[in-house]
Amino acid sequence: MMRRRVFMVGTDSTPPIAFAGIPGFGTMNRRTDPATSGLCGNGAHPAHPPMPLLRWFLPLGALLFVVPPQAAAQTDADLGTVRHVDLNRYLGRWYVIARVPGLLDRGKVAAAETYSLRPDGTLRDVLSFRKRLVVGPEQEWDGTAVVTDPGTNAAWKTRFFWPFWPFASTYRVLELDPNYGWAVVATVSGGLFRVLARGPELDRDTYHEIEERLRRRRLDPARLERVPQPAAGPRD
Repeated sequence: MMRRRVFMVGTDSTPPIAFAGIPGFGTMNRRTDPATSGLCGNGAHPAHPPMPLLRWFLPLGALLFVVPPQAAAQTDADLGTVRHVDLNRYLGRWYVIARVPGLLDRGKVAAAETYSLRPDGTLRDVLSFRKRLVVGPEQEWDGTAVVTDPGTNAAWKTRFFWPFWPFASTYRVLELDPNYGWAVVATVSGGLFRVLARGPELDRDTYHEIEERLRRRRLDPARLERVPQPAAGPRD
């Protein structure tokens, strides 16, 4: 006979919520009442010992916002932004040439972001990437970007859902090519930053110019990791 596990989540003052068929999930308040303690249909205890739901979900939520220690230690200074970003010119596809990787960047190659304007004035931000191999199938995360500094249009907050948990990131446009051929964006403190370009590669002189601009902002370009793209990226 198939056994159906029912797990309850609740507090002493609120009714529990049932989770059916999820192994290893117990009650949040460890109540021992057989009616609410995650017993199997025949009254026996499940094979896995009860585990508080928060042990699963709170670390996951925190993980999405964790910045690697070396990134957090980079600088606490306000790096500022470019004077102005013409949003209409900024729209379109940007390839990620190099980045200081965050936890959610691991294993992502052929990464690119594509911006388009929504009717409500927000921006649609589609992050496309492949896992480990540039010839692999392309995946996409669909996000929304909101300009937080309308005076410059150079500070944005972007929100994605991955795979079921929302997370947001705030970044600023630090450097921008007058012809909108490349850009440098970073978190407010500069803990994470990336080099973007309209094509999948940058010429060596342009990339070295960007490195020098980063040094003037007290950001270490040696922390950047090149992102494999379908075409070869810049070479030293």
